[in-house]
Amino acid sequence: MLVADFCMEPSDNLIMIAPDDVSDVAIYYTKCIGQNPMQPSLDDAEQLVRDGRIAVNAALNNNPSCFNDPFLENSLLVFNQIDSVFVHIQALIACPPNQAEVLSVLNDGMCGDTFKGVFVIWLGMFACAGGLFFMSVAAACAFPYFANKTSVGEDNNIVYGGNNSPLRPSGSAPAEEEVSNMDE
Repeated sequence: MLVADFCMEPSDNLIMIAPDDVSDVAIYYTKCIGQNPMQPSLDDAEQLVRDGRIAVNAALNNNPSCFNDPFLENSLLVFNQIDSVFVHIQALIACPPNQAEVLSVLNDGMCGDTFKGVFVIWLGMFACAGGLFFMSVAAACAFPYFANKTSVGEDNNIVYGGNNSPLRPSGSAPAEEEVSNMDE
């Protein structure tokens, strides 16, 4: 139950424990409050693409040695493709579609499925411990029947446990070492 307090209010607790450099991201994607912290980086990237397009257009139009240069004309096509991607990125980093995923990961993943997984592991360990305990009790109960004991009988004859073992079929001969020990 280490994270039980965390799971009472997972989004508020995530904001509370988030480091300063990502707390604005945590607030934005859990509460949809404030400005998108990814937006300044996206704006900078869009400005770089605009500046690149302006520089390529200037080179194509103002420099006679670059007029109709295929590499520069292809770079203008690439800038147009990048611009079309920015529209998709803008939609992907918005809060409403991502907030549901973030809250799902927090609530279901960290607080629901994690506890279920820990419980299943604990249950498996408990079953293994129970099986191990059962096997130890069975081994302790069966040990006297399978142990190779040597003892002295009432008539001072040595009795070898191996001869009386329930594993040896009746009427079978004892092992060679048992026969040699009996002769002594």
